Amino acid sequence: MPEPVRKKIKKSLFIDLIMGIVFISMLTVAVWLVWVYYFRGPISIVTENGKPQIKQQILALPRDEYSAHFHNYDAVVLAGIKTGSSCLHCHGDYPHSKDQKVRSLLNAHAWFIACETCHLEMEDGVEVKYLWFDNKSGAELTKLTGKNGDYGAAIVPVTYEFWAAKRLDAPRDEDFIHEYLQSEERLSDDQKKEAMKRVHNMLTKTPVYCDQCHVENGMLDFTELLYSTQSAQYLESIDMGAMARTYKEFHFPNLFDD
Repeated sequence: MPEPVRKKIKKSLFIDLIMGIVFISMLTVAVWLVWVYYFRGPISIVTENGKPQIKQQILALPRDEYSAHFHNYDAVVLAGIKTGSSCLHCHGDYPHSKDQKVRSLLNAHAWFIACETCHLEMEDGVEVKYLWFDNKSGAELTKLTGKNGDYGAAIVPVTYEFWAAKRLDAPRDEDFIHEYLQSEERLSDDQKKEAMKRVHNMLTKTPVYCDQCHVENGMLDFTELLYSTQSAQYLESIDMGAMARTYKEFHFPNLFDD
């Protein structure tokens, strides 16, 4: 067999081999995706003691019952912002802006969670609980009612004094903050620095992160926060920490389109 023909056959066989490997790889991925989405079944959740726990009752729930509380329309978010913390006077309606990978997740929580829930400096030995309080009346909720998670309330840290809940998100130095905003342009850098220390002196430099709440036996007791047993288990099982670390895109809410 002539050498040019032999080389041509070898080249053709090599190309066929490469195409075969690519085809098998793509077929494997396709089969895996079909298995993941249609045949895998319940996912095992690894608990703190290392034992897998299959929570089939969560997957059996109608989707709206356990996921609607954090997938919301712009109007719902804006309604929460209107009754938001005094922190928003300075930090704006969407206060988290530095970390582009997680700011969308954090801002999506800011309208129904008091800033102090994640940013308050906790004193050693002080027991803190977290409860829902109505945005308008200030009353503690006894039941979650509303659509798409629009409960008209916020999760607030509290301590108890003589069996009465004391909210830890009460405005501090409200008059001082107002005066500062009115005179900010006339203040020196040192005066601004001292004002910032006074306003933020109760806040921690290491705020709470996603996986400190969305975990079994985490900071938030979702059952105590009036969620059903199934919803509470779902909120504990979703790996928000991993989700935040792997997000690569940030999407602005639709309200910015105009």
